[in-house]
Amino acid sequence: NSEATNLKKRYYEYLCLLGKGEYGQVFKVMDRRNSQVSAVKVIDLEFFNDNEIKFMQDINHRNITNLIEVYYWEKRLYVIMELCVGGSLFGLCYKTGPLTEQEIAYITKQCLQGLHNMHGKGYMHRDLKLENILLTKAGEVKICDFGLVEKMENKTAVIVGTEITRAPEVSMAEERGSYDERCDIWSLGISVLDLAEYMSLLTYESDKSFVRAALTVDPARRPTAEELLNHSFILNMQSRQRRLRRRVFSIQEHHKKHISRDTETVMEAQKNRPEKLHISRETETVKVAKQRHPENQNIMQETETAKEFQPNSPEKGKKRTNLHEK
Repeated sequence: NSEATNLKKRYYEYLCLLGKGEYGQVFKVMDRRNSQVSAVKVIDLEFFNDNEIKFMQDINHRNITNLIEVYYWEKRLYVIMELCVGGSLFGLCYKTGPLTEQEIAYITKQCLQGLHNMHGKGYMHRDLKLENILLTKAGEVKICDFGLVEKMENKTAVIVGTEITRAPEVSMAEERGSYDERCDIWSLGISVLDLAEYMSLLTYESDKSFVRAALTVDPARRPTAEELLNHSFILNMQSRQRRLRRRVFSIQEHHKKHISRDTETVMEAQKNRPEKLHISRETETVKVAKQRHPENQNIMQETETAKEFQPNSPEKGKKRTNLHEK
């Protein structure tokens, strides 16, 4: 195809498609100069967000996907990034089964570290979800897809991101004004709840307390990434990088046997995500937590305040499809 031809002109050899979405495609490529395997995101300039490149050039953190190079060719932007062979958290659960409580705590800590660095640099992600959290071959966690990243100093009031993980203040931005980086904390809380609900977890008080804190409806009272790094759920975490590395290895072995089916299978699963992975209503876990802590009404969307924040119409703004799904 044309993308493969253009990649060859820039020393890169096309290997396979990793994912595709509304705004572009991601390919696995090899640099013929040094045999380094990377991921390249091909973006039509019509959908290009200049903040994405500025952000990746400005950030260098172990929990954020690294930028290798960027070039422009025939009205398309080619963004060469490090390859995370483990794919997304959604794909990991789909292929290897639910994560353990300690694995979830480890992943959450890594995400908080990435967000803390990002927020400290003055940026907010605005579309954090399981599909935008990747794993490397070594079991390291990386936040990816910065197409909706925005500088906090711009005080944006644009409604963006995936509706199911979008913070309430973002959904109501047109009426209530600008929002800040704490919208990412809400999205992380939903992602943790997704993983825990998939495993029927949240069995310990620290787990529930962390989710309640992250899903505080009032953004002014919602804790920051730095504050949540000192939460007992994170402080009591034991490293599970080795277990995640084994999961990634099992995916690679499976992929060798079913290389032609893997990408399409996970992408199809993404489109048809089971309702249990979308905690948009009161679940049994939430009910139990509320019964134990009736004074705390921030865990999800059943209070009058939370209902007031929810949009009264279908999703406003386009849903951005993750492009890094393996």
